[in-house]
Amino acid sequence: MKLLIRFAAAVLVVWPALTEAAEPPATSAGFRSAARSRDPLVDSVQKAIESSRRRILDTDKHSPWQIMHGLLGLRQGFQIRHDGKVASGIAWLSESGPEYEGESWFEITPHGGRAHPYTRPYAFEGHANQFLAILSMSSLPLEHGFRTAAEETITVGDMIENAKMQVSDKGELSWTLWALSRYVPSDAKWINAAGEAWSIERIVEIETAKPTRGAPCGGTHNVFALAHAVNVYLRNRSSLRGIWLEADQKVQRHIEIAKQFQNSDGMLSTNYFVSQEYDQEFSKRLASSGHVLEFLMLALDQKELHARWVRRAVNALARDLIRNRSMVAKCGPLYHTVDGLVVYLDRTQPRTLQPLLTQNIAMTRAIEAEGPPPFLPESDVGTSHASRPDAERQRTSDESQATPLDRETAVPDDLPTPIIEVDFPPPLETP
Repeated sequence: MKLLIRFAAAVLVVWPALTEAAEPPATSAGFRSAARSRDPLVDSVQKAIESSRRRILDTDKHSPWQIMHGLLGLRQGFQIRHDGKVASGIAWLSESGPEYEGESWFEITPHGGRAHPYTRPYAFEGHANQFLAILSMSSLPLEHGFRTAAEETITVGDMIENAKMQVSDKGELSWTLWALSRYVPSDAKWINAAGEAWSIERIVEIETAKPTRGAPCGGTHNVFALAHAVNVYLRNRSSLRGIWLEADQKVQRHIEIAKQFQNSDGMLSTNYFVSQEYDQEFSKRLASSGHVLEFLMLALDQKELHARWVRRAVNALARDLIRNRSMVAKCGPLYHTVDGLVVYLDRTQPRTLQPLLTQNIAMTRAIEAEGPPPFLPESDVGTSHASRPDAERQRTSDESQATPLDRETAVPDDLPTPIIEVDFPPPLETP
């Protein structure tokens, strides 16, 4: 029975694994007809996403790494300020041939194309194929193009081919698995540029063997990518075997750890999968709790999304974003948290996303008039953690000083599980 539930979740959550001849659905985050939810938790999540959408990044001030994280969280609804005007992030990124510090965001390679690789922290990619993985969350078709500074064009398909040719067991493969598993079948095999035999299954095996402790972002990207790959694998299969079963067992262990370390107010641990902790600093809370939530929203089966502990975790982070909507924030933690909330809505009430993640003239004018809250430098993200007793006192203080908006979103712990109509996407035809 549990396996059937996981299979249903895989069909719902994972945007189709694609072949060379196929392309993703038009939207990856359920940008469908708008509908207002009667579930107060969903209303809170909507307000949290909306408040985050008002933080507009600027092409003159922010790096490719920061801007791509905005795209991760807001997909087609991501807006960016360029030459003083707010514009579509996807359109600007695709058509302008963007440069940063005199270097092109995208470049031609002998095997296709790629986003500019790592140079220094928080500039271009932080990990191999990180930008490709982020772009995949917007369900761009394989032929979608990006102009280089040399006025050439590379496509998503070019970047997929380059990722396959350049894959190596040296370094982190989480983002490569994340990207390839969205466009390449689970049973795909190929020979890379070094003459080595590779497959999706080999990448899964490597990532399954890696520990999460000490890994970037607490290992959340590792288990996120594995959860995604397993979900894709289950789309056309009824059971898990071999390394796929081991990968799923790792994912399930980390779900249980996240649940075990959840704080009493619903907030997920601010020490990833290591221990139960709660940090007083907003960006540090998001850095851990937001990443863990993002993983959970993809990894949990459909029924578990409505469990009390999950709803409390979603509510805690949504309220944190709303309560601190005017505070400075760091792009990485902020937009990974937003991504988790977007996936939550996409899996539970997708029709509520359209008014949040589509271009809105009135919103654009308001943003241009007001100006967004500031961002903090990414390098300020620390690793210290406050003790839980202090967090409990802080929580009491926050509740007693809540603004009207905060009180409106103060969802009780014993929220009833809503009755939700779910639209399952049609199965993908495999040639």
